[in-house]
Amino acid sequence: SGHFPLFKKLSIEDPSMMSSKFRHQQLLKRNNLDEKIIQESFENFGKRFDGEDDLGIIKHFTSNPYHKKNMNLHNKSEDYEGVLFLHNFYDSHKLYGTTVFIDFVEWARFTLNLINDFKLNIAIKPHPLQSRESEEYVKKLQKEFNDLKWIDPKTSNLEIFKKGILYGISQHGTVLGELAYHGIKPICCSENPLSAYDICYEAQNVEEYKNFIVNAKSLPEKENVNRSLGLYYYNHYKMESDFILKSSLVNGVNIANTNRYNFTSKDLLLKEIIT
Repeated sequence: SGHFPLFKKLSIEDPSMMSSKFRHQQLLKRNNLDEKIIQESFENFGKRFDGEDDLGIIKHFTSNPYHKKNMNLHNKSEDYEGVLFLHNFYDSHKLYGTTVFIDFVEWARFTLNLINDFKLNIAIKPHPLQSRESEEYVKKLQKEFNDLKWIDPKTSNLEIFKKGILYGISQHGTVLGELAYHGIKPICCSENPLSAYDICYEAQNVEEYKNFIVNAKSLPEKENVNRSLGLYYYNHYKMESDFILKSSLVNGVNIANTNRYNFTSKDLLLKEIIT
C-alpha cells in the first residue's frame, strides 16, 4: 500500500508499490471520464489547500504544509524565482521507477551546486516530514551551502506558491502537481504518476535536467494543465483498490489510522484481504 486505504497488486510489468507511470497510462486507456467528473476532480484537488487531508498522510506531519498559520515563518524580505523541494534523504528514491540520479544525495548535491555555480535565484525547502537522520544531513548541507537561501520546513507551501515563483524542483514529489495547480512550472528528474499526463518538465538525463533549471524562466507553458490535473487526481486518489479489506482491522490493527512512517514492527501481514 502506497497510501491507505488503496492496495495495489504487483506484477512483472508494474512491480512498484506506488501508482506508477505505467499504471496511469493503463488507467487513461481504460477510463473514459466525463468532462464534469474531470472538472470536479480538479476542484477536489484544490481542497487540499484549504486543509483537507486527502493524502491521508498530513496528520503525520509535524505541521500542515498548507496551513495558513505557517505563512510567516521565513524572511519575507527575501525574494526568489524558484524553490528546490528536498526529499526525506532516507526515503525510497526509486519509488515510482526510472531516475536520473543514483540517490537523493547525488540529486540534491548536483542541484545545490548548480544553484551555487550559476548564481540562480532559487531557495531550498527541506521536507516537512523527514527522519531524524535526514534532518541531521540537511543541517550539514545548510552549513556547506550557507550562502544559499534556506526556507524553514514548517513554512506553508501556500505562502511559497503565492509569492509568485516561476518554477519548482523536486525529484518526484507530490508537490509537482501542486505547483502545476498554481500555475508554476514543475521540474523533475524521475518517473512519477504525473509522467503519464505531460504536466511536468521531466528530465531524462543529467544534461537535460541542468538545462531545464538553468533555462527555467524561458520554458513554455504546458497546455491543458487543469484538465490533466483533474485526470491525474481522479486516477491517483479516487480509483478503486486492487484489494478490499474484509474488515476495518487487520490482525487487530486499524490500518487506516496506522502511521506508516513510524512502524515499530515489520511483522504486520495483510492476511484478511480479498482480490
